[in-house]
Amino acid sequence: EPEQQTSERSVSLKPILWAFAAACLIFAFPGIVLLVVGGMLPTLTAYWIDRTPQKFSAICVGSLNFSGVFPSLIELWTGKNNMAQAWEIISTDPFTLAIMYGAAAVGWALYLFIPSLIVAFLTVVAQHRIAELRARQRELVRVWGTDIASGPEEEMEEDE
Repeated sequence: EPEQQTSERSVSLKPILWAFAAACLIFAFPGIVLLVVGGMLPTLTAYWIDRTPQKFSAICVGSLNFSGVFPSLIELWTGKNNMAQAWEIISTDPFTLAIMYGAAAVGWALYLFIPSLIVAFLTVVAQHRIAELRARQRELVRVWGTDIASGPEEEMEEDE
């Protein structure tokens, strides 16, 4: 029973620890937080609307969205690295937002179209395999005769 209390306590502390970590980040790096939150809005949206436990849409959109945010993040780190600089990066250059959100759009496109492409590919592979097996079956019937094509049920019925 003490183990159960410990796991329940750690689960209840989890949101508090996340909130504390977020507060520390906001206090220590407000410009970076502003840039990342502003640039990663498509990822937050994907996470919010994805009802599956795996959150595949958030992973797909988020990875490409972060690749679009990363150049601006480098620019902020190597520049003044303050709130004003972060706000300037987000608000003044539409090309920067186009890169951030365009990368997220590519993530959405991959998430939406890749599964259907994989299904189509696997269907073609399966159909090719079926054709190969039928050709092999015809070859076996040619070599061994039509008796090889009868199943065990047919043989049992003939014996009775």
